[in-house]
This record gives sequence, structure tokens and C-alpha cells, in this order.
Amino acid sequence: MTPQNSLVPNPFQNLKARSILLWGLISIPILILISFLGTPIARLANINPKDPIFGLLISFVWVYGLIISWSLRQFNRFKISFRRIIGTVPPNYRWLPTIGLVICVLLLSLGSFYFVYYFVSFIVPSYVKSILNTKVFSLDSKTSVPILYDTLTVITLVVVAPITEELFFRGILLHRWTVKWGVRRAVLISSLVFAVLHGNIVGLFIFGLVMAVLYIKTGTLLVPIACHALNNAIVAVISLIGMSQGSAKTVYTIEQFRANVWVGLVFIALSAPWVIRFLYKNWPSQRWQAPYFTASRSGQE
Repeated sequence: MTPQNSLVPNPFQNLKARSILLWGLISIPILILISFLGTPIARLANINPKDPIFGLLISFVWVYGLIISWSLRQFNRFKISFRRIIGTVPPNYRWLPTIGLVICVLLLSLGSFYFVYYFVSFIVPSYVKSILNTKVFSLDSKTSVPILYDTLTVITLVVVAPITEELFFRGILLHRWTVKWGVRRAVLISSLVFAVLHGNIVGLFIFGLVMAVLYIKTGTLLVPIACHALNNAIVAVISLIGMSQGSAKTVYTIEQFRANVWVGLVFIALSAPWVIRFLYKNWPSQRWQAPYFTASRSGQE
């Protein structure tokens, strides 16, 4: 990576990341309108307006619609080049080590969840129990259109979320905060915000770090998008397998969770050395810039 070229216009200089909060407030009337229109649409489709599918659709449209509309607004207002944000995958890029890295990050995320929530379970056991018994797919949601519900869930997890979140957290926030604080602090803070908004703060913070470093290392957002999609696809497959075996009807107890904390420790032991090694070898120098301003793209080592 090379330092920012001073001759390149900086569209992120005046961009204000906090403006998305105002954007969210402005979008509330739209959310209310979407909710209001849901009832007649449901009746036309001969579906109960209280069906969980509508809650899924409303949250899908509002959350991701908000992020996408705000992002497009910044691209248009500050003349940000979408092509430069996305970049191109380096020639002969080695995907296999990256896939292995994604699996390690997933194991580390799961392991940190076990480890952190083991202690949390002694403080607020009801909260931990509610998380343990939250189901991703339709078997536990009592929807009348389970196939549609599960299809939308998979599309959101594997397609919409990776593209939208990588564009927002790495494509926009990472660049804005690099201009404001430097690349290292930008990587840390954008990853922390990503983690806080997702829960499992430790695991998702590490995930965010790896995605940011991959973006800087490769110069293309396509790599973290693909890794994010793969991570979510693995989670979706595991959830679907569990659902097909009837485990979605199982109520997990705090005692069962605490008894299995050793599984999390094994996950951490197996994955942490590889993830730490990757971050150590590829951690950006403070003089580096985010990919938008990088004159030459570097591939993997």
C-alpha cells in the first residue's frame, strides 16, 4: 500500500458519518407508512396481517433500505466513485487460504460467544437464555408461508447483508474515519461499531477487523463481501440442518449452555492462532490509506 496521493480529490473530507442518525429519524414516517400499508397488502395476498413474514419484510426494507439510501446519498453528494470503492480482485488471487481464514474467524466468533456469555449468564441469565432460543428460520415463527420466510431470510443473510454492510462499514465508514483519525483507528472504530450493532461484540469485532484488513490488503471490497457471504452461508446451513432435525423446537437451558462452555474454549484454541497471525502480518501501517486512495493495488503475500 502507498500513502494517499495529495493530488487526488478527497470526497470523504466533508462526509459526516453521524448524519445517518438524522437519516434514520427522517425514515421513521416511512417505516410507519410501510407498516400501515402492510395490512391491506396482506389481505389481498390472503395472509394474516400479524404473520411474522410481515415483521421480517418491514425490518428488511427499513434497515437495509435506510443504509442503502443513505449510502447512495453520500455517493451522489460527494461524488464518490463506486468503482474505486469496489476495486478489482488481484490477478491469481488465492481464495483457498481466504476460505480457511473465514472458517477460523467463524470458529473464533462462536468460541468468544461461549466464553463471554458464560460469564454474562451469571449476571442476566434470562437475557442469555433468550439469545440461545432465538431461531433464525421459520419453524419457530409460526408463519403461514414458511418457504417464503426462509427464502427471504437466506437472501438477506447471504446476499443483502454482506453487500450492504461491507459497503457501509468498510466502503464508507472506514474511508471517512481514515481521513479523520488515520487508518489504524479507522479499522478499530469501524469494527467496533459493526460489532456493537450486531451483538456478540468480541466475535464480531474480530470479524470486522479481518474484513477491514482484507479490504486494505487486496484493494477490493469484493473479497470481504465474498467472505461475509460465506460466513453467513455457513451459519444459515448450520441453522437449516438443526431445523430439519427438529432442534428448533428444543428449549436450551442455561445449565446446558454452561456445561458446553468447553466447546467454545476448543474453538478459540483451534482458531485464534491463525487469526492473530493473519492480523499481525497484515496490520496496516499508520501511513497507509484506505483502498480508495491507494495508487497501486497489492494482492496477497
